Amino acid sequence: MRQLRPVEQQWIFSPSALDNTPSPDDGIPLESELKRRKLTIEYMRSLALRANSLVHGDDAECQHLRGTLVVGSVLVHRFYMRKSFKDFEETLIAPTVLFLASKIEEEPLKLRHLVNVSIAKFEKDKNARGWYPDSNPHEQPSREYRSWEKSILATEEILLETLCFDMAVEQPWNALYKSVRGLDEMIARTGVRAVGQNAIGSEGLRGQRENKDDVPPATATATNSSDGTGNGTTLIDEKWKRDTNGHANGVGRLSENSIKEIGWALLSESLLSPIAILYPAQIIAFAAFTLLISIIDQVPLSDCLMFASELSERERFDVDVVRTQDGLGVRGADLNMVKSCLADILKYMNEGLIDDGLLTYIVAESELSEERKEPYKYRFTAKPNPALTKEEKHRRPLNGDEGGTSSAPETNFNLNGTGNGDIAASNTNGVGRDSGMDVE
Repeated sequence: MRQLRPVEQQWIFSPSALDNTPSPDDGIPLESELKRRKLTIEYMRSLALRANSLVHGDDAECQHLRGTLVVGSVLVHRFYMRKSFKDFEETLIAPTVLFLASKIEEEPLKLRHLVNVSIAKFEKDKNARGWYPDSNPHEQPSREYRSWEKSILATEEILLETLCFDMAVEQPWNALYKSVRGLDEMIARTGVRAVGQNAIGSEGLRGQRENKDDVPPATATATNSSDGTGNGTTLIDEKWKRDTNGHANGVGRLSENSIKEIGWALLSESLLSPIAILYPAQIIAFAAFTLLISIIDQVPLSDCLMFASELSERERFDVDVVRTQDGLGVRGADLNMVKSCLADILKYMNEGLIDDGLLTYIVAESELSEERKEPYKYRFTAKPNPALTKEEKHRRPLNGDEGGTSSAPETNFNLNGTGNGDIAASNTNGVGRDSGMDVE
């Protein structure tokens, strides 16, 4: 992975930094703080849906605001690394961050609309009213309206100062989207398929979790609903209704389309946890791709990391994780960070910050009886040619049949993706860069 610039490194925090935020000093434990961060982001999504309905009633899923909601979620986590919930409650930060993020993404929401939906959602006084000059040109702003407007604008200035006026956010979704382009062609090149007997069928993720009523389904979980209620079919349901990839009984297999559809839901869900400020975007994208292989094709996570490394070898992901020369394991400078990211994602699933229903579809490891003696078979591409020079490797097309090698240290591993977030790793050479990074 490329070296992060200092301006990027300031937003990548170590796990221990979560214990040293201002909120615990004010008597708010970390567990409560993380739940309140999640609630703030859910409030933000709810307000976006409500405000959007005032202007674009036909866009029930707020698709044009997806980028705004991603950036806003990251800013929420960054802000509360430096400020306390005691001083800045979620009901005020949610509309303020949404207002700022919409301008950053050049998808501006009118302040008037945000104030009106905030009053409707948060004001306890039933007589409190917003300001709707479109329907009543002679109406003057109410006292509640002026108070909310003043608070949001004042808090926006504090938000900008706290974030050092650094609004740049690298999104894992962009890295994942670009990296899986042409994946179907790569799959077609090889006869190796490892579709599990329990691959996701038409039931999808339905019933695993009740969604907040007005959270945009396209950005909350894997739920897809035209009325924004979170009830109905899931993105996974819809994908396998349209395309079973040649497999009977709704059993799916990995494809570019399924990765994009389910990947968006998974990455959106991960924003409810602090993953985005613990790891760089490229690491999160690679870890998400590994999880998606397990979820879609129903294979253990340890195998999925091997399969994902094939795209890293092809330089589709900016991550240094490749196979060992004997094909029995993986190695790379970023391996420890990827495994740590996977462990944290599983941990936050168990803690309920990320949809714990996803754990149902992550395949448990088989019992570790004896060491693997045969190399893994290649899944996406022909075996890379170890004789390629670095220059030759860079000249080859990304979707070619051969790839390059890496001079990174070798690491053998066992990944126990049991749904409990347990990951055991052993470094044969004692090498491999430890993460120590923080991001969102």
